[in-house]
Amino acid sequence: MRNHIFDLGMNNGDDTAFYLSRGYKVVAVEAGPNLVESGRRRFSKELELGQLQILNVGISEQDGFGEFWVCDEKPQFSSFSRESAARDSFHHPIRVPTLRPASLFKRFGVPLYLKIDIEGNEQICLVDLARFEPPQYISLECHHFGDQGEQGFLLLDKLHDLGYLRFKLINQYTFCAMSRPSHFSLTLDSIARRLVGQPPLNRITGSYWLARHFIVRTKLQHRFGWQFPMGSSGVWGEDTDGEWVTHEKAKRLYSHYHQLYRNSPTNLFWCDWHAAL
Repeated sequence: MRNHIFDLGMNNGDDTAFYLSRGYKVVAVEAGPNLVESGRRRFSKELELGQLQILNVGISEQDGFGEFWVCDEKPQFSSFSRESAARDSFHHPIRVPTLRPASLFKRFGVPLYLKIDIEGNEQICLVDLARFEPPQYISLECHHFGDQGEQGFLLLDKLHDLGYLRFKLINQYTFCAMSRPSHFSLTLDSIARRLVGQPPLNRITGSYWLARHFIVRTKLQHRFGWQFPMGSSGVWGEDTDGEWVTHEKAKRLYSHYHQLYRNSPTNLFWCDWHAAL
């Protein structure tokens, strides 16, 4: 039985730390040398025990080397795409070793859960997955800087072609599953965050009790005894919020929310696709 997770796009290791805390073996992949170095210091014990392997490579269409754009102030924006990296004014190219996803799957096997957050190269992973039995669960960013939503639809269709039949669109700020019309827990989350999720009300006696019952992110943190830093992917699989929806309903959901956020003053749309076989 599969008992390991791939963290493609380890970044600062916050997701890897959560997976390790749940007892899973983890293969973490990160192109940025500085992030890999800090990750090896952070997880020295897990590396020694063999619970974790960290690969300093970038995911690409071929094994070899490639130009990778490193963001100095916001490493989460680092990418093989300069357009994506340019969201940070201070970015520069380095040459990094690259690995095809197929090479990764051949070496370590297909995991139980595959997390992909590699700033634009997600589709490469899905193409290579077609040659293998897919993971039970998978998650990936469904929107990228500069696109008009096409990437989110493309990735959803690719997941469906691979055999995934159940989908969730998870808001990465709140960890809520997006729905239309809004389901009850989504409405409660929104109200509770306004009432008790911010100072000064969140310092009132009893506010945490309310938060852990009605704010999805706080509820999950209480359930797992884990603080999910902003920027982390959070829980996965059956532990995610909300109900799974079909491929067709997921497309309508994405279309609605992508357009809604594009027309908002902040123009922020930060969601992940979660899919299950």
